[in-house]
Amino acid sequence: MKTICKLSFTLFLTLCLFSQLAAQSVWSYVPADAGFVITTDFDHLGKKVTMKDLRSIDFIEHFMQEEVLSVPGKEGEMIRDLFDDPAKLGLDITQPVCMFVSKKGDLAYFNFLVKLTSSNTFEQMVFNTLKSPNDVLIENDNYKLFMNDRSEQAIAWNKDILAWTFMIDMGFLNSSGTTLDGYEDMDEGPGWPEEEITEEEPMEIPELPTEEIEEAEEPAVVEEPEAYDPVAEHLAKQARNYEQLGEWVDKLMNRKYLMAISSDENFRKAVKDRSDMHLWMNYDWFMGLYGKGLSNQMGMVDRDAQKIANVIMPMLEMFYADTYISFSGNFKNGMMEFKSNMYYNEDITSFYKKAFDTKLNKRMLRYVKDDGELFGYYYMNLSIENSIEEGKKLLYKVLDNTPEYGNLAKDAVKILGIIIDEKAIGNVLKGDVMLAISGMQSMPVTQKTYDFDEDFNMITKDTTVLQDLPIVTMLMSYGSKNDLMKFIDLGVHSGALQQQGRYYAVTVPEVGIEFYLALESGLFILTNDRNLVQRKLSTGYPKSQRLDKAHRKTLCKSGSVMYWDISHTLRTIAGSELGQSPSVQPMLERMASEIKSLEAYSDKFQGSSLNGEMHLHLFDESENFLIKLLQIVNEFYLENSGGART
Repeated sequence: MKTICKLSFTLFLTLCLFSQLAAQSVWSYVPADAGFVITTDFDHLGKKVTMKDLRSIDFIEHFMQEEVLSVPGKEGEMIRDLFDDPAKLGLDITQPVCMFVSKKGDLAYFNFLVKLTSSNTFEQMVFNTLKSPNDVLIENDNYKLFMNDRSEQAIAWNKDILAWTFMIDMGFLNSSGTTLDGYEDMDEGPGWPEEEITEEEPMEIPELPTEEIEEAEEPAVVEEPEAYDPVAEHLAKQARNYEQLGEWVDKLMNRKYLMAISSDENFRKAVKDRSDMHLWMNYDWFMGLYGKGLSNQMGMVDRDAQKIANVIMPMLEMFYADTYISFSGNFKNGMMEFKSNMYYNEDITSFYKKAFDTKLNKRMLRYVKDDGELFGYYYMNLSIENSIEEGKKLLYKVLDNTPEYGNLAKDAVKILGIIIDEKAIGNVLKGDVMLAISGMQSMPVTQKTYDFDEDFNMITKDTTVLQDLPIVTMLMSYGSKNDLMKFIDLGVHSGALQQQGRYYAVTVPEVGIEFYLALESGLFILTNDRNLVQRKLSTGYPKSQRLDKAHRKTLCKSGSVMYWDISHTLRTIAGSELGQSPSVQPMLERMASEIKSLEAYSDKFQGSSLNGEMHLHLFDESENFLIKLLQIVNEFYLENSGGART
């Protein structure tokens, strides 16, 4: 056990500091159905950030000196070699290291894979250094293995690969007595007979026998079951886990898979461009775990909710079956970059291709002000008409594949599909939306205050005060103004809306903030900017105050966009009541001087994947993002530790 723990720690450091993603030799040991795969590329990162750069950061150097490099004896020498020259330990840090998870039954196997330069060197320098007298080395045909029958971890290696595996029992996800598939016997389920209620009849008292009753025979002795022995049960479980862990390691080291993940075309596409780190996740695998957890909770809800879940869950499966998610990250000069790819099944691919078949309504750009005070905006363009049309096709396919719902349900849904006219709905609102926060303004807010009269009776008063609030504007495209006016007229007749010339006013209940609604040039406009609806409805803001060319280009090519000016937001908070704390304000000002903005967008659907990017920008474009981030953290570390540098 001691050996496993020490080796685990050593390999964890290797993963964090020296791992990378390049060759397929490690991927060939990863099964295609793995739940997720995490890889990094230290060689790629090392060209931008060196170990010398990292150790120049005070809190990192302190940790290295106090916790890592101070270990005495051969173990300490081995750890120092790990940082100075890992090849001395037989570890090939020029090749990839990855971690993946696979599940079999209730057991989840977490596996770390490291390329070896020499298995003999690894045995001599690492295994023989750390092993205890009672540890045993098992030699198989193609690999060597260390396992402890009281541990759920294993170390295995062959001439090429070192594998560290540990397993976790996920059986707790199935611990509920009531699941989506059935009912617990403590409650009546379908098919249980109803209890008959009968009138109570007077009990007849039998006559006592007059004849002598023979003495009854002694009842047979029933052997009582053996008492539960938790220690024996625990040892038996350890033995089962030990056997199953050994079977898994054998499968791993001999690559007894139908297909390795390196054979998956989408995976190869996702890792084609090198990155500092990468995550590949099987969404179907993840949702399977979530579904079991949900089933475990269904015992706490009534049976009607369980029936509804039984109908919904098979429908949802179509949305994540055969779906994979890829995330990659890169620390660049002046920026942290994330890229994502969503690979969907054929049915969902068709849905998203039609749903994102849209164009930007450029009239929206008139009403988004960017004069240096913009906090940010969010934009999404999804065709409601196409989404409803494709959604009905998916629903029909689900019903065709689930005959247990019956023909009546299919017919009912088809009738509902006739009633729901996607063209008519899409002609009211198109499906695009843009939400912008354009700055701050002082505006009247009506609040309820409470006081007492002369007789100490509580009275309520409406008090109007000026408050600094964000300028919020939401924009949506519409088709038929006449159809949309029917809903607005209902609001006017109910008193929720008050017409004020070309726009309508509505007060948010309990908050007392007034918003304004207007229809202009095919746009539904909802804003709390009175200046906009009173003076700029026809023309919008001047071109000099609108979003610049870079923003417009991104909006035109994307299905969704999010932009956030972090620096402006932090400075505004620092100048408000929330940021007046002596400990908070300096931190906000420091972060605002370094971190500029965040932007994220997803492309319109291309090929078989939905692609997106997220960029976190610094003001200083000459320094690597990771180093700058660590330096900021280091400043707070030094302040809290007395300001002394090591």
